[in-house]
Amino acid sequence: MDRRGWTEFFGRNESQKDLGWPLDSWGKDTPIPQPYPASKYNEGKTEVSGKFLEYGPIPNEQEEEIADTKRINWTCSVLDRKHDAPFFLGVGVYAPHFPNYVPQKYFDLYRREGIVLPPYKDDDFDDLPEKMRKQKIARKNKHHQRLEELGIIDEAILGSIWPPSLMPMPC
Repeated sequence: MDRRGWTEFFGRNESQKDLGWPLDSWGKDTPIPQPYPASKYNEGKTEVSGKFLEYGPIPNEQEEEIADTKRINWTCSVLDRKHDAPFFLGVGVYAPHFPNYVPQKYFDLYRREGIVLPPYKDDDFDDLPEKMRKQKIARKNKHHQRLEELGIIDEAILGSIWPPSLMPMPC
Protein backbone atom coordinates (compact mmCIF):
# COMPACT_ATOMS: atom_id res chain seq x y z
CA MET A 1 0.00 0.00 0.00
CA ASP A 2 1.33 3.38 -0.91
CA ARG A 3 -0.08 6.02 1.41
CA ARG A 4 1.82 8.88 -0.22
CA GLY A 5 -0.42 11.52 -1.72
CA TRP A 6 -3.43 10.67 0.45
CA THR A 7 -4.54 13.18 3.05
CA GLU A 8 -6.40 10.41 4.85
CA PHE A 9 -5.96 6.67 4.68
CA PHE A 10 -8.01 3.88 6.27
CA GLY A 11 -6.81 0.42 7.19
CA ARG A 12 -9.06 -1.70 9.36
CA ASN A 13 -6.22 -2.30 11.83
CA GLU A 14 -2.67 -1.04 12.39
CA SER A 15 -1.00 -4.10 10.84
CA GLN A 16 -2.90 -3.40 7.60
CA LYS A 17 -1.20 -0.02 7.39
CA ASP A 18 2.24 -1.55 7.96
CA LEU A 19 1.97 -4.76 5.92
CA GLY A 20 0.69 -3.30 2.67
CA TRP A 21 -0.32 -5.84 0.06
CA PRO A 22 -1.87 -8.35 0.55
CA LEU A 23 -4.67 -6.67 2.44
CA ASP A 24 -5.49 -9.88 4.31
CA SER A 25 -9.21 -9.21 4.18
CA TRP A 26 -9.91 -12.40 6.08
CA GLY A 27 -7.21 -12.28 8.75
CA LYS A 28 -7.42 -13.42 12.34
CA ASP A 29 -9.55 -10.43 13.34
CA THR A 30 -12.40 -11.21 10.94
CA PRO A 31 -15.17 -13.77 11.57
CA ILE A 32 -15.43 -17.07 9.72
CA PRO A 33 -18.20 -19.67 9.83
CA GLN A 34 -18.05 -22.46 12.35
CA PRO A 35 -17.37 -25.22 11.65
CA TYR A 36 -14.55 -24.20 9.34
CA PRO A 37 -14.10 -24.78 6.45
CA ALA A 38 -17.73 -24.12 5.60
CA SER A 39 -18.11 -25.25 1.99
CA LYS A 40 -18.41 -28.85 0.84
CA TYR A 41 -15.50 -28.22 -1.56
CA ASN A 42 -13.13 -27.88 1.41
CA GLU A 43 -14.92 -30.25 3.79
CA GLY A 44 -12.52 -32.31 5.88
CA LYS A 45 -9.54 -30.03 5.25
CA THR A 46 -7.92 -28.40 8.26
CA GLU A 47 -6.27 -25.59 6.28
CA VAL A 48 -7.69 -23.93 3.19
CA SER A 49 -5.22 -21.99 1.07
CA GLY A 50 -6.64 -18.55 0.27
CA LYS A 51 -10.10 -19.71 1.34
CA PHE A 52 -10.79 -20.72 -2.27
CA LEU A 53 -14.41 -21.73 -2.92
CA GLU A 54 -15.31 -20.94 0.67
CA TYR A 55 -18.78 -19.55 1.32
CA GLY A 56 -21.19 -19.64 4.20
CA PRO A 57 -22.95 -17.71 6.94
CA ILE A 58 -21.45 -16.10 10.02
CA PRO A 59 -23.47 -15.02 13.08
CA ASN A 60 -25.46 -11.82 12.48
CA GLU A 61 -23.91 -10.13 15.51
CA GLN A 62 -20.46 -10.35 13.86
CA GLU A 63 -21.40 -8.20 10.85
CA GLU A 64 -19.49 -5.17 12.16
CA GLU A 65 -16.30 -7.27 12.31
CA ILE A 66 -16.26 -8.04 8.56
CA ALA A 67 -13.45 -6.19 6.76
CA ASP A 68 -15.74 -4.81 4.04
CA THR A 69 -18.26 -3.63 6.65
CA LYS A 70 -15.46 -1.71 8.37
CA ARG A 71 -14.39 -0.17 5.04
CA ILE A 72 -17.94 0.84 4.10
CA ASN A 73 -18.68 2.26 7.56
CA TRP A 74 -15.54 4.40 7.32
CA THR A 75 -16.54 5.49 3.80
CA CYS A 76 -20.00 6.50 5.03
CA SER A 77 -18.43 8.51 7.86
CA VAL A 78 -16.32 10.44 5.32
CA LEU A 79 -19.34 11.07 3.10
CA ASP A 80 -21.39 12.25 6.09
CA ARG A 81 -18.90 15.02 6.92
CA LYS A 82 -19.33 18.59 5.75
CA HIS A 83 -16.91 19.25 2.89
CA ASP A 84 -15.98 22.74 1.71
CA ALA A 85 -14.39 21.60 -1.53
CA PRO A 86 -14.66 18.75 -4.03
CA PHE A 87 -12.67 15.69 -3.04
CA PHE A 88 -11.72 12.27 -4.32
CA LEU A 89 -12.58 9.21 -2.25
CA GLY A 90 -11.15 5.90 -3.37
CA VAL A 91 -12.64 2.78 -1.78
CA GLY A 92 -11.92 -0.86 -2.51
CA VAL A 93 -14.06 -3.69 -1.20
CA TYR A 94 -13.08 -7.32 -1.21
CA ALA A 95 -16.49 -8.87 -2.02
CA PRO A 96 -17.47 -10.67 -4.22
CA HIS A 97 -14.17 -12.62 -4.13
CA PHE A 98 -13.91 -15.84 -2.17
CA PRO A 99 -14.39 -16.39 0.68
CA ASN A 100 -18.01 -15.32 0.58
CA TYR A 101 -18.87 -15.14 4.26
CA VAL A 102 -21.80 -12.93 5.22
CA PRO A 103 -24.23 -12.77 8.14
CA GLN A 104 -26.91 -15.45 8.27
CA LYS A 105 -29.67 -12.84 7.79
CA TYR A 106 -28.61 -12.37 4.15
CA PHE A 107 -28.85 -16.09 3.49
CA ASP A 108 -32.31 -16.04 5.05
CA LEU A 109 -33.63 -13.31 2.73
CA TYR A 110 -34.11 -15.60 -0.27
CA ARG A 111 -35.12 -19.19 -0.87
CA ARG A 112 -32.15 -20.91 -2.46
CA GLU A 113 -34.33 -23.10 -4.67
CA GLY A 114 -35.96 -19.97 -6.15
CA ILE A 115 -32.69 -18.60 -7.53
CA VAL A 116 -32.08 -19.23 -11.22
CA LEU A 117 -28.39 -19.85 -11.85
CA PRO A 118 -26.60 -17.93 -14.57
CA PRO A 119 -25.36 -19.93 -17.56
CA TYR A 120 -21.68 -20.81 -17.69
CA LYS A 121 -19.55 -22.13 -20.53
CA ASP A 122 -17.18 -25.06 -20.11
CA ASP A 123 -14.86 -23.48 -22.71
CA ASP A 124 -15.04 -19.93 -21.38
CA PHE A 125 -11.37 -19.30 -22.23
CA ASP A 126 -11.68 -19.28 -26.01
CA ASP A 127 -11.00 -15.53 -26.15
CA LEU A 128 -7.68 -15.70 -24.25
CA PRO A 129 -4.19 -15.91 -25.78
CA GLU A 130 -3.13 -19.55 -26.23
CA LYS A 131 -0.53 -19.62 -23.43
CA MET A 132 -2.98 -18.20 -20.89
CA ARG A 133 -5.79 -20.39 -22.18
CA LYS A 134 -3.74 -23.56 -21.56
CA GLN A 135 -2.86 -22.47 -18.01
CA LYS A 136 -6.41 -21.46 -17.16
CA ILE A 137 -7.96 -24.59 -18.66
CA ALA A 138 -5.60 -26.87 -16.74
CA ARG A 139 -6.32 -25.10 -13.44
CA LYS A 140 -10.07 -24.86 -14.07
CA ASN A 141 -10.35 -28.52 -15.02
CA LYS A 142 -8.80 -29.60 -11.71
CA HIS A 143 -11.30 -27.54 -9.69
CA HIS A 144 -14.24 -28.37 -11.95
CA GLN A 145 -13.53 -32.10 -11.72
CA ARG A 146 -13.51 -31.88 -7.91
CA LEU A 147 -16.84 -30.00 -7.98
CA GLU A 148 -18.29 -32.71 -10.26
CA GLU A 149 -16.98 -35.50 -8.00
CA LEU A 150 -18.66 -33.87 -5.01
CA GLY A 151 -21.84 -33.11 -6.98
CA ILE A 152 -21.77 -29.45 -5.93
CA ILE A 153 -21.34 -27.43 -9.14
CA ASP A 154 -24.66 -25.60 -8.60
CA GLU A 155 -23.85 -24.97 -4.93
CA ALA A 156 -20.43 -23.54 -5.85
CA ILE A 157 -22.02 -21.19 -8.39
CA LEU A 158 -24.61 -20.10 -5.83
CA GLY A 159 -21.87 -19.63 -3.25
CA SER A 160 -20.02 -17.29 -5.57
CA ILE A 161 -23.01 -15.08 -6.43
CA TRP A 162 -25.30 -15.31 -3.44
CA PRO A 163 -25.83 -13.68 -1.02
CA PRO A 164 -22.78 -11.32 -0.97
CA SER A 165 -23.93 -9.44 -4.04
CA LEU A 166 -27.25 -8.88 -2.27
CA MET A 167 -25.69 -7.47 0.90
CA PRO A 168 -26.93 -3.89 1.17
CA MET A 169 -24.55 -0.98 1.65
CA PRO A 170 -25.46 1.05 4.75
CA CYS A 171 -25.18 4.55 3.28
